[in-house]
Amino acid sequence: MILEFVVIAFIVFIINYLINYVHMKKNDALISNKALLFIQKKYKLKLDDKKIDALSKIIIIDNTLIISIAIELILRWNINYFVLAFVSFVLFIVLIIISYNLIGYILKKKGW
Repeated sequence: MILEFVVIAFIVFIINYLINYVHMKKNDALISNKALLFIQKKYKLKLDDKKIDALSKIIIIDNTLIISIAIELILRWNINYFVLAFVSFVLFIVLIIISYNLIGYILKKKGW
């Protein structure tokens, strides 16, 4: 059961990462990413082009991980549709807040 969970989560992660990465590169939206702007403004990071590219890749991986975790957990639960929608919304918000703040805190400690 745990192995099945890990395999499905990994497959969802890879597919989602490829879609996000190709979409971001295609639209050249790496610089105008809302998550990047949020982290930069909240933690007052000084970013040059190399750091923006690295942070964009970190954010893509983070967003992919958030979606993979949430999708995998939601698929495992057998509950009412409306409860599932509410739980998934709350789960997404909590994961986004925790992960973006963690990324910003770590980068601030590294001296970015």
